[in-house]
Amino acid sequence: MTYKIYQAYYKPDQIQFLDSKFEPYDNSNSQLHQYREYPIFLDIQQKASHLNLDKWGYFSWKYQQKLPGLTGDIICKQIENNPDYDVYFWNPFSNYAVTAYNVWEQGQYFHPHLIDIMEHIFPIMGLDVNLLYQPMLPKVIYFGLYCVGNRKFWDGFLDLASKYEHSIEHLPDSIAKLHNGPAGYEPFPDLGYFPFIHERLLSTYLHLNRNTLRIWSHHHNFQQYGDVWHLLYSVKLHAISTGDINLWHYYFRLRRQVGCNIHYAENWLNKIDNNI
Repeated sequence: MTYKIYQAYYKPDQIQFLDSKFEPYDNSNSQLHQYREYPIFLDIQQKASHLNLDKWGYFSWKYQQKLPGLTGDIICKQIENNPDYDVYFWNPFSNYAVTAYNVWEQGQYFHPHLIDIMEHIFPIMGLDVNLLYQPMLPKVIYFGLYCVGNRKFWDGFLDLASKYEHSIEHLPDSIAKLHNGPAGYEPFPDLGYFPFIHERLLSTYLHLNRNTLRIWSHHHNFQQYGDVWHLLYSVKLHAISTGDINLWHYYFRLRRQVGCNIHYAENWLNKIDNNI
C-alpha cells in the first residue's frame, strides 16, 4: 500500500512545525482563502493520481493543537495496522460524536443561519432536505478535515463537494447573502459559510455511504469524558437502531445533564412527538 499525507503550510516560519512523516505542501500562494481546504483537496487528488497512490490525505501544519500527542508516526502506524479501510479520520472533538444529533445540528448552534442556508442548498445538490434532520452514527461525526482515503472515497466526496460549490450560484439573493456573510466564527469574524458547510458535507457523505464505505475512526482523547462518553455512545446507537422515541428523549435528557447546550434537533424531535 502506497500513501502520502500532505501537510499544508502558509508561511516559511511554519515549516519548522511540519512532521517528518508527512509531505510538505506549500499553500502560501493560495488566493482562495474563503474556500480553505477545498482547493487543497482538489490539488492533492491530482498529485495522488499522478503518483498512482493507493491512499492520500491532508493535515494542517498546526494539527497537533487539536490532536495533541498524535504524531505523524502514530498516525502512519494506525493506517498501516489497519490497511483494509476506504477512509480514516481523526476527530479532534470526540464529545460531539456522542452529544451531537448530527453535524448540522451542531453547526446550527455555532453558525446561526446554517439550516436556513442548507434547506436551499440540498435540493439544488439533488439531496433530500430531510438529511439535515437524520441522526448520525458516532463513527461518521467528524470535525477538522483530518482524513486519509482511497480513490473510491475521494472521488465520491469531492463530487459531492463540487455539487455544493456549483449550487451557490443558484441560491436566491437573500440566501446567497447569508451564505457569503459572516458565519459567526470568532477567530475570523468575516469568514463566510463555505468552509463550515464543506467540513460537514464530509460527515454527510460518510453518512450516506456508511454501508458501502469501510470507515476507520479515531475520536481523540474520548477517555477524558469518562463513562458518560460510553453511555451516550450506547444510548445514541440504540436510539438510532430502534427509532424508539422514548429512548431519544432519554438521550436528550442525558446530554443536557452533561452540559450539552445544543438543542436544535431536540426541538425538532419534540415537534414530531407532539404530532404522534
